[in-house]
Amino acid sequence: MNKRFGMTDIILLVLCFTLCVGIKCLFHSCAQHGEYMSCYWAEQAAFGAGIALTAISAAHFALKDPKIKQGLSIAAAISTLNMILLPGVYIRLCMMSNMRCRAVMRPAVFLFGVLIIVLSAADIVIQQNKLHSKNI
Repeated sequence: MNKRFGMTDIILLVLCFTLCVGIKCLFHSCAQHGEYMSCYWAEQAAFGAGIALTAISAAHFALKDPKIKQGLSIAAAISTLNMILLPGVYIRLCMMSNMRCRAVMRPAVFLFGVLIIVLSAADIVIQQNKLHSKNI
């Protein structure tokens, strides 16, 4: 039986899209009061990375070749690791730990990032098994 879409295709696309929308609607950074603090730019960078991850996962969803899907999963895992480092490492956040950027945005980006990396790693193995079973 050859299924067109696997569960990893659907879950990866939903996770990346939810991350993208969530960064702007649910777990955004601190409110701005006339000036843009560094946490605002961390939010913008994480949103941009979320758009790129959504595009990668949409390509992963649309394509069928296991080699290409495996490459896209590798790209998603590496891009997600980079995205996790955006708020707090690459771009500094507010100093107080109870600020929204530290208490909500950073943990949400980390949680979604870890889920995407784990799912991408699982998909790499799944695609390798598909390639191996075709060669036997």
